[in-house]
Amino acid sequence: MNRQCDAAKRLSLSIIDDFLANGQAALGMVEIIEQAGADMVGIGIVIEKAFQDGGRLLRSRGFRVVSLARIASLDGGAIQFADEVMSR
Repeated sequence: MNRQCDAAKRLSLSIIDDFLANGQAALGMVEIIEQAGADMVGIGIVIEKAFQDGGRLLRSRGFRVVSLARIASLDGGAIQFADEVMSR
């Protein structure tokens, strides 16, 4: 095994991404991290499209997902944040 893989085994990594929609990009990054032998700590997202399945998919697989903003809807061209929908 090469030195890079040996070093990666000692790392605990988090993924930081701008958007989360269907979760496939994050799952691809998780796969790379796991193949390198590093520990996956969590996933940080700037904007999560909560009306799509990515967040649910990642959470159902046991990943900690933290989003700065969760969009519940884009209906009619208006952005509704998840907090606004939940508080009604």
